[in-house]
Amino acid sequence: MITDRVSIVERPLGATNRTRYGHWEGDTVVSGKRTGSTAALVVTVERKTRLVAARTIPDLRPASFNSAIQDVQTGVTKMRSLSLDNGIENRWHGQLSVPAYLCAPYSSWQKGSVENANKMIRRYLPKGLDLVTVTPTRLQDII
Repeated sequence: MITDRVSIVERPLGATNRTRYGHWEGDTVVSGKRTGSTAALVVTVERKTRLVAARTIPDLRPASFNSAIQDVQTGVTKMRSLSLDNGIENRWHGQLSVPAYLCAPYSSWQKGSVENANKMIRRYLPKGLDLVTVTPTRLQDII
């Protein structure tokens, strides 16, 4: 259960209409179940420029997810907000240093830019792949 949810419809106008830099969407791409791996990718997309950033995490624990988001934040000019879904990895969204807005349940289409980026990443990293085998260099080449 995700507490202290702030609906995605409450995010700033600059995020909704893509007129202001710094509003990001985030999501995860998980390893194939048959691999037995818990590794995942944290994928983020800036809404105005559609800049994609991704990091590998060892598991879907909220601490791992937040660490990856903080790593992305250090590499970008400004992160004003983050739009997320209702996955368990987002349970600690309140500990991020940026306001987080959550989609309605079963409405991942509300953060369509990152869902599209995930689709493009899956062209190179198909379902069933153990994502722990993806090197940071390979990941940067893909995005």
